[in-house]
Amino acid sequence: MSRNPTVFETSTPTNGAATSVIIVIIIVMVTVNTTLSYFALNYSTPNAQTCPGVRCVPIIITDSQSVPVGSGTQLAVTVNWSSYGSVLSSNLQNVQFLDSGYRAIPAWLESCDGSYSSCSSSSRSSLVWVKLDESIQGGGHATIYLSFYSTSINEFSSIGSWGESPLLSPTYGSLDNGASVFAFYDNFAGSTLSSLWVNNSAQSKNTLTINNGITVQPARNANNLPAVSSVKTFSQGITEFYGAIPTGGQTGYFTAATFGLHGTTGWDSDVGVVEGSYGLVGVSSSNSPNAFGTVPGLSFGADNVYSLIIPSAASSVRMAEVNYDSIISGTSNSPSLPRPIGLQNQENTGITLGPIYWIRERTYVPEGVVVQGSS
Repeated sequence: MSRNPTVFETSTPTNGAATSVIIVIIIVMVTVNTTLSYFALNYSTPNAQTCPGVRCVPIIITDSQSVPVGSGTQLAVTVNWSSYGSVLSSNLQNVQFLDSGYRAIPAWLESCDGSYSSCSSSSRSSLVWVKLDESIQGGGHATIYLSFYSTSINEFSSIGSWGESPLLSPTYGSLDNGASVFAFYDNFAGSTLSSLWVNNSAQSKNTLTINNGITVQPARNANNLPAVSSVKTFSQGITEFYGAIPTGGQTGYFTAATFGLHGTTGWDSDVGVVEGSYGLVGVSSSNSPNAFGTVPGLSFGADNVYSLIIPSAASSVRMAEVNYDSIISGTSNSPSLPRPIGLQNQENTGITLGPIYWIRERTYVPEGVVVQGSS
């Protein structure tokens, strides 16, 4: 790691038999997340509509721009579960999201009221990721549904279409279907690294601990290798994890503790700390692939969702944010993409990277695409 890296450039329910009163109450309280600045979602109260044999809330999603939203895109939806007491089980098990043909589509419950360890029918702000199974052309629209089955029915499943993040499950990861929703996903359940990863720790001299999450101790000698790297490689998209990048990183040589697109054959861009400087980390010189600079402006320390955003494989622009807020950007003179996801903790950082509870890759939607619903 370069001692004095070149400065990284910155740029600053309805049921046919249900009464209309109940239907209106259910629909009014659903909102869609608007804090994801690179994929802004909004919709107003939609009209009541009947789904076959089940109470439901129709959500009309309109692409108001010329850029299409592709099939497989993950949409962030915020739901106020507390408004559904009469139709919702206390642990949220009787929910499904449906496509325009009333078929279940994958959805993953991430958090409730800011908590990643507890969700219930009294939660007022819950983040759910829904995976579209159809494209939306520019200027077009699609309808999906939030549906409620009998409260005695359990739709939660690690291999089904309704699941939840690992710390929300009664046993770690037992109801986690993230692999069905995201392009890449691992929750590090159990005590063994999954086949999704290449274990480089023998070469990088890091100690890994897999115990319903992953932690990476500092390396035992000086090198630039990641401790683990994904088998699959990535280009355009959003690479994220939930866990901790602790504060207190040291200055000097070999002091990088980072997460990002960082394989054994080259670096691209990362989020973390280098030489005591925390933020978005990128290659600052095309002639020296180990010369890095850091764009500050992110919060570190506690468990957070850390996001590395690459709008285009053909562009040098990189962005990052923590907890879907306060996006920062810069440019990286990086090696060619694609690259695997990597975790690195060099010899002299003085910190343990993690625990990290999940890592995922999801679709990037071009900035300026605003998805709105209409009533």
